[in-house]
Amino acid sequence: MDKTTWISFLSPFITVAFAIWLKRILPSLILGLLVGSFELNPSLIRDIEAAMENNKIILADKNNLNGSTEK
Repeated sequence: MDKTTWISFLSPFITVAFAIWLKRILPSLILGLLVGSFELNPSLIRDIEAAMENNKIILADKNNLNGSTEK
């Protein structure tokens, strides 16, 4: 496992700072998601593609949308 550094704290701090500054949560969470994925793999285009693919998979499941816990 990789050694934890100060960079790993960058994503949550950016998310909270932008949420307070913009007073909007969703854009701040998206920015935090992009910063965190860039920390793991510094390729912005691949990170955006991976995030979009994961969101598509999550949103395609009907149980995720209606809050049901039954499968």
